[in-house]
This record gives sequence, structure tokens and C-alpha cells, in this order.
Amino acid sequence: MRHSQMVIRLSVLICGSAAIMYMLAGPNSGQPEQAGKTPAMAQLQIEDRNDLQTAEVKVNGQEFSPEHIKLTAGVLAKVNFRLDPCENCNKQLVSEELDINSTLREGDNFFLMRNLRPGAYTFKNGTGQLAGTITVVASSETQAPQIAADTP
Repeated sequence: MRHSQMVIRLSVLICGSAAIMYMLAGPNSGQPEQAGKTPAMAQLQIEDRNDLQTAEVKVNGQEFSPEHIKLTAGVLAKVNFRLDPCENCNKQLVSEELDINSTLREGDNFFLMRNLRPGAYTFKNGTGQLAGTITVVASSETQAPQIAADTP
């Protein structure tokens, strides 16, 4: 095979892979997004056909909502930190454990998280005044409990 043909095939492969990742992650992949606040942990949504879990956290300069979300280990996660319009708020999202240090834009900011291991991961704004937690649990911990039938 000629060198130019190899270069063309490699370019097509790279472009195709990038297009697939874009479709999976969304247009704002790598940027945090704000979600709405609820008193309990955010409900985990898993798209069975894509084996993708999604969560949303609203950010408004006063709070992260919800402050705590729960994800399943070993399942690809797409977390949207949705930033509400705010003029004088700190728009920085930081998580040392997740290697995130991004400036949020108004609207959706998606983060694609792979190979999460069980544990608690904190996220906060740039000043550290607002904080939240992502709790990653083993897949067996997110399944509904089995109830044994009584035998007569």
C-alpha cells in the first residue's frame, strides 16, 4: 500500500472516530453544565441501548442543584452542568479527583466520564464557596433489591 493511501485511510478513520465521539458526547463535551436542585440525589438515567448514564446539575451562582448525584461504576456517564444566566457569579467548575478545571458557559456544559471507580468525588466553583459530590457506586448497588417469595 502506498504511503499516500495509508495517510488517507488513517485520516478517514480519525475523522470518523471524532464524529462518533461528538455524537455520543454532544456539542459541549468537556464543558460543565448546570442542573436543577433537588433535596435528594439526582435520579440516574441509563439509556440501555447506548449503555450511557446521564445526570444534570443546575448552577446559578448560589448553589449546585442537586448538590449530590449518584452514578454507576463502569458505565459511561454524561453529566450536564447547566449554567443559568448570572452576571457576577464564579463560572469556574473544579474537581481535582475528576481532573476538571473548566469555565462554564450559559446553558449546557457536558462532561463525558469514563471508567469511574466507586467512591466520592467532589466538585466546586472556583472560589470553593459552592460544592457538590458525585458518588460512584458498584453496579450491584444500583440494582433493585431482590425479594424472595415466602414458601408455605
